[in-house]
Amino acid sequence: MGTIWREEPELSKEILLKRFLEARLLTEKLYSYLTVEDFNLIVPGEIYSLKWMTGFTTWFFENYLVEKFNPQYVQFNTELNFLFNPFYQNRIMENNRSDTWSYSRPSIEEIKSYRLQITSEVANLFKQSDKERKNKIIPVLAEGLGLEESFQELFLTNVKRIFYENPLRPAFLDREEENLEEYGKEQYWVHVPSELITMGVSRKANIFVHDNEKDQHQYHLESCMISSHLVTNLDFLSFIENGGYENPQFWSEKGWRIKESGNWLKPLYWEQEGKHWWVMTLKGMMPINLMSPVHHISYFEAAAFAKWKGCRLPTEYEWEKAATLEKHFSQFLESESFEPRAANDKFDYFSQIHGTLWEWTQSAYTPYPRFETTMVNTFEKKANFLCNELVLRGGSCITPAQSYRKTFRHHLDPSERKFFSGIRLAKDLV
Repeated sequence: MGTIWREEPELSKEILLKRFLEARLLTEKLYSYLTVEDFNLIVPGEIYSLKWMTGFTTWFFENYLVEKFNPQYVQFNTELNFLFNPFYQNRIMENNRSDTWSYSRPSIEEIKSYRLQITSEVANLFKQSDKERKNKIIPVLAEGLGLEESFQELFLTNVKRIFYENPLRPAFLDREEENLEEYGKEQYWVHVPSELITMGVSRKANIFVHDNEKDQHQYHLESCMISSHLVTNLDFLSFIENGGYENPQFWSEKGWRIKESGNWLKPLYWEQEGKHWWVMTLKGMMPINLMSPVHHISYFEAAAFAKWKGCRLPTEYEWEKAATLEKHFSQFLESESFEPRAANDKFDYFSQIHGTLWEWTQSAYTPYPRFETTMVNTFEKKANFLCNELVLRGGSCITPAQSYRKTFRHHLDPSERKFFSGIRLAKDLV
């Protein structure tokens, strides 16, 4: 915690190749914490097993990079190429085949060999390409790297959900938990003044960003107040104990229906034994640290809590303005803490705004002005702006630090709870 903000470097073949190799190694390290049996498991209600996730990004690099730019390349294994093709997976979903990726074959060792081979092919492609071909490779590699890094976070998110379904509640990373009872300054309100702000990233910027962060545009921001801290477990426990889940006046109509149908009485992964609360983590079941920020919260729960407090959630415009004021990083994947810590004093304006948890905003996930996709992957293009999703900002303790930017736009269905999402409050200036 406490790392100072660094600006995104300009795209270059050297930077991208280094980040690509580092990302692939980090993925392999995450895989090393699992058993062979773990890889066949699937999050309830979803189709992609952990095994499929190990191969999909490699499928991307093989099809969109290696095959395209190396005419002499021969596919590693045509059967793997077929199985990891997301278009094939879409047809399976259309036929309601949700059990497909409980297949025992191909083995995880074969898939790992596939990954290692394609990693080597990509590195060799860079070394052997001329300048003109390297310039064509750079945007494709950047997109693939974005996929690799996003799948690291999704992989850990799914591991936690899968392990929670196991009555033994196994630990992904079996090590002693550090003392997390740190808590510094009390929460206070920061004034964000009314002004014309610049949002997003210029289309001409030669840096590593996703296309949904472009084009840079202006927005007139009304003055508001934003909380210096994330909402803590202690804050949210008060909401629970004061009937927050039982009073429809705090909930939207749709949120109340979903809460009722899901029998939500607490955040995902919370469990109560007598007077004591426990929470599932990637290190197994742990006593809840009341000073840590509450997480695994849907938008509906976040909005209900905000209303209960007489506040609201920030817009993504308000959030990005606030984020530009803060220079200190918090927790990211590389720290291997895998669980949000309590806040400390290492911040200027907004504690834990860069890292720790994705923060719900009330902004719909829509394209910025003059949006143009730069994706080469048609499968990903299809899902670029899904209807009725909302924007989250800030990164989480399982987001790779290299992939994070203050302009990064995460997006989820408002009922989603499995991701590392939390709450930062805002209110209008009266």
